Order: sequence, then structure tokens, then C-alpha cells
Amino acid sequence: MGSNFNVLDFEKVAHFLMKDKSSEEEAFIRTAVGRIYYSVYLVIRAKAKTKNFREMKNSRLGGIHEQLIEYLKNISGDENCARKISKNLSSLKKLRTDSDYESSKVEKKHFDLAIDLFKDIKLTAENSDWKF
Repeated sequence: MGSNFNVLDFEKVAHFLMKDKSSEEEAFIRTAVGRIYYSVYLVIRAKAKTKNFREMKNSRLGGIHEQLIEYLKNISGDENCARKISKNLSSLKKLRTDSDYESSKVEKKHFDLAIDLFKDIKLTAENSDWKF
């Protein structure tokens, strides 16, 4: 991604996808949930890298997404903030994973939950070095 791209614009894309959509347009909902997740994930990952977070290849924790969530869970200093972000990011990741890989119905309530998690992460980060 270019250095001028604001990843938080993914949230705008998600809202655009959901504008005037009926609950039957599941592909839009699934895609919107994914965009919400990546808007937060990319911001938090960039912030974590400024705090010396590094992906570990062949980690027992799995991929970078799981490693980031675990890193946040165990960070010292801003523990309550980072732990809450970790918990919400994990929930948002599950929504995104289900939207991408599961065949069970994904409904507007899943998008609404993704937005609530996004807002909670942003609010939690507001008065900390995780602010975005």
C-alpha cells in the first residue's frame, strides 16, 4: 500500500458497501465485515511495530494476526488498554474469518457487531499510545 493511503478509509468502504443494502445481499455484508477488520488490524499492527513487535516465522502462535493479538494481550505498561484491544481485535478477526470462510449465514447484525467492535477499539485507544 502506498504511504499516503489511509487504511481507516476501509471503514468508509464498508459503510459504502452497506448503504441501502437489504439483508439478502450477503456478499456485501461479508466484504464489509472484512474491510472493518482490516482497517483496525493494519493500524494496530503499524502501532505495534513502533513498539518492537515483529512477526515470528514458524511461530507456534500461527500467523501474524494471531501473533499480534497475543502480543497485545501480553504487553506491559498499557496493560488494560492493550488487553481490551486484543480481546476486541480477536472477536473482530473471528467475524472476519467467519465472513470469509464459513458457509453459515452472515447477516447485517454481524456487520453491526463489527462496527461496534471497531468503535470500542478506537475509543479504548483514544487516550493511549494506541490512538488512531
